[in-house]
Amino acid sequence: AFGTALYAITLIFLFAVFVRWAVSVVGKLEAEHAVANARLREVNRRKDEMIAVVSHDLCSPLTGFQMVIDLLRTKSEEPTEELLGLMDHSARRMVSMVRGLLDISKLQTENIELELGDVLASEVIRQSMEPLAINANAKRITLRLHVAPGEPMLRADRLGLSQIFSNLLTNAVKFTPNGGAV
Repeated sequence: AFGTALYAITLIFLFAVFVRWAVSVVGKLEAEHAVANARLREVNRRKDEMIAVVSHDLCSPLTGFQMVIDLLRTKSEEPTEELLGLMDHSARRMVSMVRGLLDISKLQTENIELELGDVLASEVIRQSMEPLAINANAKRITLRLHVAPGEPMLRADRLGLSQIFSNLLTNAVKFTPNGGAV
């Protein structure tokens, strides 16, 4: 009887230890699951933000294309080098933005590659201003760029920087009243 009681107590003790261990493991798994879910929600939020930004940004070069097409339709002359340059710049911006969309898949690893190079900010800003000239002229808005003497060379992603300045300048022209200056 004593041996059977000792055996039963040992089994109960082992069962209690096993249950405690199982509860501990389940708790750890639930914590890991919560962390993984939080990370997935963050990646999904960042993906949604990126899609919204790129969608908004694609409107600017597409508007530039539309304006050039409208100008070419109203004029019976051949396209000028200026208009072709404007369309080329807009096409390059759209390619850059599509590459940005492809980077969404890299958000999970947070391994987005930048194409770093030596860049003068004034050069990027000047190129970002060119496609806006038509919109600015239509609203009689003066576009000016003041470059400080001795401007430093930046180590940056040219297309990303161009996208930033294009967004800022597009919004500036869009929200500046007629006859204003940017």
